[in-house]
Amino acid sequence: MRVVRVRRVALRRPGCGVVAKRMVCVPGRIRARMSDDNLACTPAQWERIISRYADPTRSNSPAGRVAGLLRDDARASDLVREWIEDQAMKCMAKGQTVTPTLLTMICKRCSKEAILHRELGVSVKLLRAGAAYERRLAEYRNDHASGRPPRAVRERLWDEAVDAHVHGQMERGVSSMVFLPYHDGRNSRPGSSNLLACGGLPEWEALFGAKRRRFAPLEDVDEDHDPALMDHAGGEPFEVTAEWLERHGITPAMLNRLTDTELAVLGVDVRSARLEAAGGVLDGVAGRLDLILDDPRASQALAAGRPMLGAVEILHSLGMGMGMIRAGMRLGRWSRAGGVHDPDMLRAAWDRIPGRGGTYGEYLRAVSDILANVPA
Repeated sequence: MRVVRVRRVALRRPGCGVVAKRMVCVPGRIRARMSDDNLACTPAQWERIISRYADPTRSNSPAGRVAGLLRDDARASDLVREWIEDQAMKCMAKGQTVTPTLLTMICKRCSKEAILHRELGVSVKLLRAGAAYERRLAEYRNDHASGRPPRAVRERLWDEAVDAHVHGQMERGVSSMVFLPYHDGRNSRPGSSNLLACGGLPEWEALFGAKRRRFAPLEDVDEDHDPALMDHAGGEPFEVTAEWLERHGITPAMLNRLTDTELAVLGVDVRSARLEAAGGVLDGVAGRLDLILDDPRASQALAAGRPMLGAVEILHSLGMGMGMIRAGMRLGRWSRAGGVHDPDMLRAAWDRIPGRGGTYGEYLRAVSDILANVPA
């Protein structure tokens, strides 16, 4: 069995659109260095699992988050694939067998910070400060219906984001606090006036400032005539609401006819679209299931398939322990309340939950196993 990486390459003539496409198969580094005893994934399983996380058109995927900063879909996808492959090789080198479940766990641990730090040499502190700033900047743009705010406003938003990060650590009682740089590079540690080597807002904007996004070519699509692939300034995905759907005469059936990839390419927040197509915010049993599964369709399917059971009973019947269920729901509520999606932050929060019934890796594996068995 040979694991290959498949890359679609567009061939061009000057002044023309895409004139031909060919399939380029690159032998996988995995198969070149490891034996069959260390790999229990078929090529189809390998590609199906990794492609989900390396798809830059999925806004919530690792590649989508990296592409949001690099503004280069193809590069983001390659970087995520390489990171996953490297982690898989490390597991194999330790004698572990990479099964579909373990590969999914590796993908879920994919860190935007680790990828950008390795690729660009960017300080983790600058990445964390910048990510917090970008969230606050997106909120400001939504509230003020503006594009790029003045520099003074951007500096204020950066400093507010850094202060919120520091206060959040204090409120949680973090023992080893991380102090991020202010917009001018000053250390946010109280009483400190030194400058951090990573810099601040100027360095961030030099790396990830506003620039036209390079979309990866889609299969059998002429980029010159597809408006979805035209130069795009990037930004946060559009969140669908019931009011917006009603105002534009869009029905749930129309949304359901679009795939997740098509919605993401159009700049739509996939999760909000699926929730509205399902009739709004999930509540009841499906809503509680979704705190753990983070998959509206799967949550609805499980709730509808076992109408006499509650969320805890359903998850327990599928093999998840009671302590892990309680901890997972608590983590889900905390994550959504704070908009936290960073894997390292989620892992740290999990480790602080008493009686959690397993490690964070075991929790992710249990969730993956449940989702794998939900009918499509």
